[in-house]
Amino acid sequence: MLLLLLVSLSFWARAQAGWCTATGHFYDPTSPHAPLTPCCFHQGYWHTPGSHVTGHLDTCVTYVTTCTSHGQLQTDRAVSARCCAYNGRYFPHGDVTYSEPSGCQVKCEEGTQVIQGDWTLCSNPPADAQKQDGCPHQGHHLSTNVTMVTYRDNCTTAGLRCDPSGVMVDFSAVDPDCCVKDGAYFPPESHVESEASFCEARGLYCRKTGVLEPFAYQNARCCRHNGRLFVPGEVISVSTAGCVTAQALCDDRAQGQGLVVMATHVEDNCS
Repeated sequence: MLLLLLVSLSFWARAQAGWCTATGHFYDPTSPHAPLTPCCFHQGYWHTPGSHVTGHLDTCVTYVTTCTSHGQLQTDRAVSARCCAYNGRYFPHGDVTYSEPSGCQVKCEEGTQVIQGDWTLCSNPPADAQKQDGCPHQGHHLSTNVTMVTYRDNCTTAGLRCDPSGVMVDFSAVDPDCCVKDGAYFPPESHVESEASFCEARGLYCRKTGVLEPFAYQNARCCRHNGRLFVPGEVISVSTAGCVTAQALCDDRAQGQGLVVMATHVEDNCS
């Protein structure tokens, strides 16, 4: 098939509307007054401008020689994406281009046009052959040390990382500003654990520096009496003497401060 193509290309000029004259110029009878365009001479034949003079195809490269409008031959080549270039030669996918008794093998990787291999076993790999860094992952090629995050919260991050060995590995990281207690992580400025009521709260607090410290808080509106806290309006104690009843109350009406006040009540018609 290729031989027939080459033979037909060499006679292609004679099948055109014009032809090359003995002086090497292209003549078009449909445009007799058009400027003369030079033809290309190759292996005993004149070839019209724009025609393919030769064509050659091997495993990796297609070469096509064309006659330009200036009468010059121009050869273009197209390299298959399945092949790799090394040291002026082309190798198809899977071909081993370099090997050592130690077990080092360098081969062509389809689609990358880069010679690849296991350099950990190579004592003197070819200078032009370089291993492509990175990791294949789900149809994509990731660069070395690139991370893919699969989980993240206020303190922890987890995912996959492209290891220099070319393999995706699991990784996890913890924010150093977070606090840890009983295997759990807590973000800065958060309450790790606490007990709270209207009058007081106490527990552990995570500082911005990632250090746990205890805290205690007392509501200023409450009153402390005999080691206990009382909410505003609560009766602390009651005593009666004859017709007079005395009460100790928690009162927060004085600028929001809890104060213990005494209130007395005298019964009517008491004698």
